Amino acid sequence: MLRACRSSTVSFRALLLADNVACCVEGEFTDYFDQDVLFDYLLDLGLTKFKALVKGLEFFIKRLNEPNPWRGHIYNLLGFLQTRLGHADEALIYFSSASEALRGPELLVNYSDLAWLHYERGEDNPTETERDRPSEEPLLPEVLAEKAWTLMKFGPQKLVAAEWFERALEEQPEHVEWRSSQAIALICAHRHHSTGVPLEALLKVQRAHEEDPENMYLRAEYLSQRVKRGEHVEEEEVAALMPRIIESAHSSYSGLKPALRYYRLTKALDVAIVWAEEALEKHPDSRYVMRCAALCYKWRGLFQKDRASKRHLLEKGVALLKEVIKMYPYTALVKEIDLADLYGKYDCAKAGEKYQALLQRRLEPHETQMLYNRYAKHLQHDLRDIPRCLEYHRKAALIDYDSFFKDNSAKAIESFKRRGWDSIQAEIQQSRLSAHLEELQCHFTWELERDRELLFSFRDHLKDLYQI
Repeated sequence: MLRACRSSTVSFRALLLADNVACCVEGEFTDYFDQDVLFDYLLDLGLTKFKALVKGLEFFIKRLNEPNPWRGHIYNLLGFLQTRLGHADEALIYFSSASEALRGPELLVNYSDLAWLHYERGEDNPTETERDRPSEEPLLPEVLAEKAWTLMKFGPQKLVAAEWFERALEEQPEHVEWRSSQAIALICAHRHHSTGVPLEALLKVQRAHEEDPENMYLRAEYLSQRVKRGEHVEEEEVAALMPRIIESAHSSYSGLKPALRYYRLTKALDVAIVWAEEALEKHPDSRYVMRCAALCYKWRGLFQKDRASKRHLLEKGVALLKEVIKMYPYTALVKEIDLADLYGKYDCAKAGEKYQALLQRRLEPHETQMLYNRYAKHLQHDLRDIPRCLEYHRKAALIDYDSFFKDNSAKAIESFKRRGWDSIQAEIQQSRLSAHLEELQCHFTWELERDRELLFSFRDHLKDLYQI
């Protein structure tokens, strides 16, 4: 049985002796460390990712006033990240906070993390004391759940995380928070699928939603998934959630982003902007709310055609994105690309400058792949430069990293091949003409579109007024 950690400082020997947390004999420590700990399965993250996670988790934990089942796990993860960033003293504080927040079997990962920390600090040589190798018994469900929750936060491992949650739930199916987190992992794993999660996964999401009805994040995600699958979801159902969501919108678990995503899916982006502005008014200092608002303006600028009179929406989106980039310095690449794309809708020179600056940066392969894919789309839609568009789609597809952007570029290349050059040239000419016409100041660009009944009414009114 695990013993509760009472002290803020726990000796290395005590940690290793407690419930056979680890074993170590002559040779490399990591060769004999069998327990599942953060140090063991998150060793490949880059420095930028580490710093971004630390900032995000620290921001979240400061705003966490209400009880949260993942508080101890957040502290553990922060301790691991600070260790990898070379801040051992800060790491010890976080691990000790986790020791206070966790209970019973949940402490196993925490003890193991502390063992690693003390080892890396050179405190107590682990080979001085004889220990037995840990038993080959299956991992405790609490360990499985923490591993799942941690993997859920990193890159493309969402489905793996969902599988770990499944194993934990097989042992303890009454854990509502585990089931809700599994549902969120499944949704994130299929984020770029146009039809949403598969039916089997949707049933798991539905069950989690029914067992955790007060989870606004999960509820909003569930409604969005139903829309993706072609179901009709009344806007009133989402609107009824918004006051509660906005009340706690400063938290990334509030449900604000998935709720706004519903309005994008239903092409009600102006409504999304209204809610985003209300959230900004309620939480003017929240960087997360500002990020969500910037996202709404980006969607409005990129996915809904605007006349010249709507330029103020693009400029508002640009202003918000610039602020968001300052607030998220370690994860700004996506937002900087968004900024370039918004520039591309009204100032191609600025967009070109921004993209060229980004293309000259030294980036990780997966970041370069994303940049090439997005730049290719800019070349196609804003500049109508199909040859260079194809060049960058090819560059993205050739990078040896499996992702949505690789698949998307490969599909774009195949689409161009099927259509043929003559068809592409005709489309370019048509789009150039259309773009030129939209810049003209005339009745056709003044957004006078109405239904036919109103058009007949206006026509008859003018004829009667001027005796035509």
